[in-house]
Amino acid sequence: MKKLVFLVLLLSASQLVSAQYFSAADKKILLAKEDSLKVLSIKLIQGINAADRFKADSFFTRTLVRALKINHSFYHPFSSIETISILFAPDSSFRIFSWQMFINENVI
Repeated sequence: MKKLVFLVLLLSASQLVSAQYFSAADKKILLAKEDSLKVLSIKLIQGINAADRFKADSFFTRTLVRALKINHSFYHPFSSIETISILFAPDSSFRIFSWQMFINENVI
């Protein structure tokens, strides 16, 4: 009987641990969003004029917000987006996304 109770507790604990990982569908959506963000982040830097860069910034921000609304997205590293900086709090309670956008020669 003790073995049965232990087995049930072990199985229920394994369910709690697996709940912290991405589902396959969430992972697929996050990777697609990351690919979109990667393209938009390059347009942020290399846009021909300021209007194009502002438009890319707007799309980038909206896409990032949508990506962060996906379950467990906090644990996704977004490592392929090289033009942004991601800083974690020491206790991993939040993270900060930042990026630079060149407007013109007089404004950086």
